[in-house]
Amino acid sequence: MFGVSVSANRIAEALTWLGGGERRELGERHERSTHVIAGIVVLLGTALAWLVATLAITEATNVSIAVIVPFTLVFGLLVGALALGRLAEAQHATHRVR
Repeated sequence: MFGVSVSANRIAEALTWLGGGERRELGERHERSTHVIAGIVVLLGTALAWLVATLAITEATNVSIAVIVPFTLVFGLLVGALALGRLAEAQHATHRVR
């Protein structure tokens, strides 16, 4: 039971970070859950961009998928970094308004 809790906590911390928050500065549970959901959206967007790029290049060329996957992973990570940057920018603008 304790091992599952620690594992779930680490996943939640990683998703919170991907969602633009830091675990230590989020005092309320609904704030943490908002950042976890945003982190899931960033992670799914990254994975979807990687999948679409891989499928598109695989269909457009005759190159082996083993060669294509590392290059499209870079593209997927770039999309994820851009999404994370936009999320941070939007959160910064929201905090400025308050």
